[in-house]
Amino acid sequence: MQGGAWDYGTSLYDHDAYYSGNVLYGWTATSWKPDYGYGSTKGSTIFPGLECFNTDVTVNSNHDKVKYIGPLTTATQFEWISRINDNANWWGYADNTAYNSVVGYDYSGTCITFDINGLISIGSAGVWTGAYGEDWFDCSNWENLRIPNGSVDVVISGAVSNNVTIDDGISSVPEAECNSLTIASDATVGPFDAVVDVNHTDAVLNIYGNMSNDQVLELTDGEIHFMGNFTNNDTYTHTAGTAFFDGSDSQSLSGTAEFYNLTIENTSSGIIVNNDITINNILTLTDGLVNSGANTVIIDNNATTSVTGHSSASYIVGILRRSVAATGSYDLPVGSATNYQLANITLNTSTIDYLNAQFTDTHSGTTLPGSPSYITVDGDNIIELLDNGFWTISPVTGDASDYTVTLTSTGHTNGGADATDHTIVKRANSAGAWTSYDANHDDATQSGSGSSPITAVLTNLNGFSDFAIAKKEENLLPVELLFFDATAEKSIVNLDWQTATEINNDYFIIERSADGLYFSSIGTIKGAGNSLNQIDYKFIDKDTIIGTSYYRLKQVDYNGDFEYSQIENVLIESGKNLSVYSIIDPDYAASIVVNNPNKGSLTLNITYMSGKIIYQEKLDYQYEEFSVKIDKSKLRPGMYIFHVYNQHEIATQKVIIF
Repeated sequence: MQGGAWDYGTSLYDHDAYYSGNVLYGWTATSWKPDYGYGSTKGSTIFPGLECFNTDVTVNSNHDKVKYIGPLTTATQFEWISRINDNANWWGYADNTAYNSVVGYDYSGTCITFDINGLISIGSAGVWTGAYGEDWFDCSNWENLRIPNGSVDVVISGAVSNNVTIDDGISSVPEAECNSLTIASDATVGPFDAVVDVNHTDAVLNIYGNMSNDQVLELTDGEIHFMGNFTNNDTYTHTAGTAFFDGSDSQSLSGTAEFYNLTIENTSSGIIVNNDITINNILTLTDGLVNSGANTVIIDNNATTSVTGHSSASYIVGILRRSVAATGSYDLPVGSATNYQLANITLNTSTIDYLNAQFTDTHSGTTLPGSPSYITVDGDNIIELLDNGFWTISPVTGDASDYTVTLTSTGHTNGGADATDHTIVKRANSAGAWTSYDANHDDATQSGSGSSPITAVLTNLNGFSDFAIAKKEENLLPVELLFFDATAEKSIVNLDWQTATEINNDYFIIERSADGLYFSSIGTIKGAGNSLNQIDYKFIDKDTIIGTSYYRLKQVDYNGDFEYSQIENVLIESGKNLSVYSIIDPDYAASIVVNNPNKGSLTLNITYMSGKIIYQEKLDYQYEEFSVKIDKSKLRPGMYIFHVYNQHEIATQKVIIF
């Protein structure tokens, strides 16, 4: 050790002390401990970076007391380190007597003079030699005898002794990492191309910089995290595990490549794909756009779940090709550089093998026909396309005789005021005429309006083409009524209402009813015709009806069309109150007389003394006084409460039945 001091950690007894200076070499005779807190005064954890600068004497059972028995011939400093690190060059003794009885080289006997034939030449960091095998985590396979960390550029070039294998690591270095990784075109193992293979289910290779492969890079299990640019000029083989593109800056992917599982987690603007790429199993879109331009992102798995996680944070800007089965619902997460434009195709009857999908954010080719040749849906003229662009969806081979298309538009500025203002239109190609589909459209399946996301659906289609969401001509209400109120004031009723806008509004008819069913006109108020301002209206009913009255407005246009408002009701009291009393009638279980001076409908509830309702009846008598008789089959002998009420008043009567 050199230039530092010991820190005892938590306490003298917790065995978590550490050294703050440089550690030049590590030596143990009791095996390196996997972690702190090993509960012994003997031993230590290995100091990070000393995987090749240590000796761990584990060759025999008596290794607490050892002496060097290896060769003493002249060697380089590098060779001496290798000798000292070789367990075969050490011998252990059972006890102190045995140890002291043998003349040898030890801390209390004769010291070894290291004769060297040259200066130490450890070599460069990150240069692979493969001198002792294929294991990335064996420091003796690296020229400087150190396993690379995340700041080291790793290079495999020239003739090396072995290929590179990355498994689940060692306790001090559980994951492989480097800054850049270069597999040079001259990298060979004997007569063969050099191979870097990530091949364990828990294996992880983190490449923080760029990856350039001119020989063979294999991912047969585990994970590779590409955080810089990916350039493949030779063979990239991926049969299991997951490749991640999870950089914090924009990344590029150059050269053809097939991935098994591919996850996009780029926290910047995403990745630029400069060639066609293929994903054979699952594409997970978590963060960052996949900008493929004229290149194609191919999903070669026809499961409906083979593309997952897509959202406005991550989708394809370019051409997406999905393998599809004869039936199934397939999301096509495409869009522009600024907006996510999700499409979905649900195949019901199909011979298609692959579907291509792309979104174009500038309208081109044919436009919608105008007046007087509008195309229509549900009798409404279709007047314009949403201004964000259009989808092109087409099979590679085969066709579908029955499918449903669902499109979700974002980023448009001309959405309709209501979801039902929208429909999907399609054309064969950029030179074809846009066509609407009445029989395949249902207002109930459309959603969204204005600048919010708008989703439109067409069902039972056949044939593929360009698709767009279009807007119908809006049917504006002639009058937008803000409120209509009826208020009783002694013997009169004040009727007040307010409009926000009026289009072709000729007049209002004020109608009244005594029962809420049959209405008659009691007056007329002239409308404003056309107005974009709020307007207040008032009508006073001086010839009111005693009891409950019902009022509504009938708004009439210049052309005679009309609409009704909601119904409002008020009570004009007679000065007398609702009352009820019982009378004896031997032919019935009970009889009551109701005095209803304000007339109008009433409700009768009969309850036990506990309040539980056992009988209910509507009393629609338009008389001030009437009787109600209850059949003997309805009530048993006992004590009951009769409740007679409307929305304004209530009367009760206790009745005993013998």
